[in-house]
Amino acid sequence: MFLSPASGASPRGRVFYMVDKVPARVLGIIWGVALVVMLAVFIFGLAGPDAHVRETTYTISNCSNSGVCPCTNVADCPGETPMSAPGYEQQINIPASTRGSGLAPINYQFALTVFPYNKYYGTEEEHTIRSDILVAVRLEGRAGGKNEVVADKEVKQQLVCGRRTAECRGFVVLLERRIDYTHYEVYVSFDGTDAVDNARWVTSYESTAFNVTRITVRTLFLLMAILLTVFWVVVLAHRRVHEWTIHQRGVLVLLVGLIFLNNPLFGFEFLSETWVLPVLDSFFTASFVCLLLLFWFYVLDHFRLHDLGVERGPAMVVKYIIVIAFGATAILTFVWSDMRFTLQPVVGSDNVGGLIAVYYVTSVLFGVLVIWLLVVGLLVLPDIYAKSHLEYRFLFLYLPAGVIAIELFIAIFAGAFGPFSRSLLAFLNFFFLFNGYVYLLVWGFYPTERWFEGSGVSLDIDEDEFIAFAQPRDGDGALTSENAARMLASSASDEQGR
Repeated sequence: MFLSPASGASPRGRVFYMVDKVPARVLGIIWGVALVVMLAVFIFGLAGPDAHVRETTYTISNCSNSGVCPCTNVADCPGETPMSAPGYEQQINIPASTRGSGLAPINYQFALTVFPYNKYYGTEEEHTIRSDILVAVRLEGRAGGKNEVVADKEVKQQLVCGRRTAECRGFVVLLERRIDYTHYEVYVSFDGTDAVDNARWVTSYESTAFNVTRITVRTLFLLMAILLTVFWVVVLAHRRVHEWTIHQRGVLVLLVGLIFLNNPLFGFEFLSETWVLPVLDSFFTASFVCLLLLFWFYVLDHFRLHDLGVERGPAMVVKYIIVIAFGATAILTFVWSDMRFTLQPVVGSDNVGGLIAVYYVTSVLFGVLVIWLLVVGLLVLPDIYAKSHLEYRFLFLYLPAGVIAIELFIAIFAGAFGPFSRSLLAFLNFFFLFNGYVYLLVWGFYPTERWFEGSGVSLDIDEDEFIAFAQPRDGDGALTSENAARMLASSASDEQGR
């Protein structure tokens, strides 16, 4: 049913977007600019400030074994006390020099990782070691010239040493989410093994430059998200709510999600002692990924149901159940890890098993969803190409969605995406990807009313008119406005004549 030029908006009609109108070369330029920006982000992420300041100390560092240091066997280090000695307790200062400038809240999150050395390495007694040991950890923070006990706990860890390597597998013994003192002292002792005389201790904490960069970038993205949200609401206000298309509704939801992803409260995490703020940040991040998945699948289903005539089946419902399950486990993983290390900084293999299990379930669910998204998209691709008026819209949505989904899949399994910062590159990559993708959606799904000013033709049209509109393109693949307006006006006149 065609609409006359004077008729109002039709809820079942179509709205032309910017992505329907632009020439192929313009879309190519846009993708090219996006690639250049991401390349610049990649370079800055590699060349920018390190995310963590790392300091290494050894239990035994005064060696005499042919200049090889650190030694693995106390017999090569005369005058040194081995860790296997009864009652031995290792003290580590953070920062390493107690005369240093100290830590500040902006540093955030420090960790202590230990890499034991197998004292049997290179001897006739050398053998593979895999056993449970008890690790006693006492954390003290210095305040007003005296130390205050922050945590005191004994946990179980697994000692794993190979036959042909001196250094055993390392494990984290302490992860303090928030820094409340300028200096810390950590006291660690092992019980249940005589195979370790020496160990390498690595302390790390987030650098000031890294966190200043994070706060600055997120603040700028937050302001941009707020401005774009206001702009989009103003654009949509010209139509009644029930006349908004699914693309426009989806972009609005993603813009609101972007505000929470960039998190107006992020900077306050460094000023407040509450555990609520980092937990909220984790919740916002996991929720935004879930929103992206829902948007991608919903729009893809819209293509299949309304444009390709695919019948609705049980599989369409199942994937939304999986998305909800993924969202629940992702939020649980992020929030659990934040609360776990905020409330109890001493880490043991016996108190993170449940968290690790939920993490792997989350990763598997996301992997299933990524494969589902890619397979369904590839299956409908031939039908999309058969209807050239859908080609630009589909590729505009599907190509970047596939890139983001695959990157997230790799990052989640590699541990590069989560509540704890791994590197400046990982942070910049995903925040530019998420924000830049939504910016592109705002541009691509902006309704092109002004392009038709003076034509007297309504933008709300039916399927046949949409196809007719999309067919007349010039040599660059651009829509010719004169032909499109003429065809639409002709269709409307025919309808009035009937």
